[in-house]
Amino acid sequence: MPTFSVGWAVAAAVAPRATGYEGRVLAFGESFLVFMEQLPGFLAGIGGVTVFLLLLIARLRKDDRLQFRFTASMVCMLPMTLFLFFGGGLMTVAMFATQIVFTAFVMPAPGPGDTQAG
Repeated sequence: MPTFSVGWAVAAAVAPRATGYEGRVLAFGESFLVFMEQLPGFLAGIGGVTVFLLLLIARLRKDDRLQFRFTASMVCMLPMTLFLFFGGGLMTVAMFATQIVFTAFVMPAPGPGDTQAG
């Protein structure tokens, strides 16, 4: 969640400016706050789906850590396709990069010796 929040803050900073109700383009600070107000919804929608997919992959794949990270990176791009329709160019790049950084460096990967109780 912290990684997603940081990524969303970067995406909000580089996104095209939001427009107000009267149609005027908002200043950077106002636009940034509009995007930050949307963080909980995107965190629940995209972050929740991402966590579910990662748990599913971790349950099914325990071979190689590098292979797991690659597979996780590719599968985690699926919820990000939403940004192709609603985001600007840099915003989309920022969120895709966030997912890749998370799956490649931040997320712990299960290894061949890991066992699960149950």
